[in-house]
Amino acid sequence: MSHGLSTIDPVNMTAKEWTDAMHINLGSFGLIPSINREEEWQGWGANLSHLSSLSGMVVPNPYEFSNWQDWARRFNESLSAVS
Repeated sequence: MSHGLSTIDPVNMTAKEWTDAMHINLGSFGLIPSINREEEWQGWGANLSHLSSLSGMVVPNPYEFSNWQDWARRFNESLSAVS
């Protein structure tokens, strides 16, 4: 199934910048939360796994990652697999 989604490379971005940028790509899937502090990235990622419209996608568990950019790269890989 093609969603026409593009990924955003997290290199040289803060977690807030990247999650804000991803709103554009993911907004059609449902309500995507914003983060106010960098350390909120894991909760943001966990919320994505609850979106029923992403049910065909394996959203990596953000709590298994200590670095948000590593998780973001894995998320991008998963997103690319279904796009």
